[in-house]
Amino acid sequence: MEKDYYAILGISRNASQDEIKKAYRKMALKYHPDRNPDDPHAEEKFKEVSEAYSVLSDPEKREIYDKYGYEGLKGRGYNFHFDESIFSDFSDIFSQFFGFGGFGDIFGGGSSKRKTRFSPMRGEDLEYEIEITLKECALGKITRVKIPVLETCDRCGGKGVESERDIVTCPNCGGRGFVGYSQGFFQIRRTCSRCGGSGEIIKKACSKCFGKGRVKGEKSIEVNIPAGIEDGMRIRCAGAGNGGVNGGPPGDLYVVVRIEEDKNLKRNGVDIYSDAFVPFTTFILGGRIKVNTIYGIEEINIPPGTQPENVFTLKGKGLPYINSKKRGNHYVRLKVVLPEKLNRRQKELLKEFEEIERKKEGGFFKKVKENLKI
Repeated sequence: MEKDYYAILGISRNASQDEIKKAYRKMALKYHPDRNPDDPHAEEKFKEVSEAYSVLSDPEKREIYDKYGYEGLKGRGYNFHFDESIFSDFSDIFSQFFGFGGFGDIFGGGSSKRKTRFSPMRGEDLEYEIEITLKECALGKITRVKIPVLETCDRCGGKGVESERDIVTCPNCGGRGFVGYSQGFFQIRRTCSRCGGSGEIIKKACSKCFGKGRVKGEKSIEVNIPAGIEDGMRIRCAGAGNGGVNGGPPGDLYVVVRIEEDKNLKRNGVDIYSDAFVPFTTFILGGRIKVNTIYGIEEINIPPGTQPENVFTLKGKGLPYINSKKRGNHYVRLKVVLPEKLNRRQKELLKEFEEIERKKEGGFFKKVKENLKI
């Protein structure tokens, strides 16, 4: 079913970022599982408002959601797993009122379910920028890129230990992942500083990854760039990001496409615009000129008497629509080119032309004089 994130947070669709933050702050305090131990639905409600905040607080995600809804976000590869990192936005509340950090300090990590040191974790998403020419944009391109990544350590399987025997219960917290004490009306729980909240510690780290579970590596990824792609669009390469930990899936790679600016051809959507510099005699006498397009050289027939700044249309010579055979147009604006120096014979011919035009009824100079009349 379509999710209405605005309704979940109880705000209007034109709410500001401050209003979104205030609404989430109120909801998160209301539904946090550790404040509702007898309510089995509190945790799901808490995750739901957290998901709504993670989308609406991100300008890019919010814009996509407003245009295309929940399915639009899914179609662009966004994940909706519960992310406790958003609590860092609200640590100021608790430091102000209680004298310590955020949700993790009050509620023991932001969730009643503690993840162990060896819970599967998904690898991080990566972003890579690639530049292509306007011609490559028109034709599409298949290219291969090399990406530095963190790969799951093949020696320890991502666990970071030499053997299973090297995983022991943390003596500081007794495997709970937190230490607790009372402060006023609150039962305070802090993440165990020794095990980092996992409840387990490593006696001997893996000799290859030194306990990190991953090692530096490189992936060669084939990227299919569709014809007609726009500058700044992202292409998702599923599973090409950093490797997961403890059997978790890898992240994704997002390739951001940048289109190199062409000094002669300008893009506007699927249409191309350019200037053609034409000798003044061609405007007068007519003729054919050659123009450069993204598909090669094309000829344009210039009728006699054509005026400078006229625009000619080359139909279907623009960029293609993505996933379509239809293409835009190429618009060519004619710019006059005048000779900088004339020899004596050329001057004589032009003066003769001028005299003939002055005597001719309805000629060139008559039109010029009419344009000067107030």
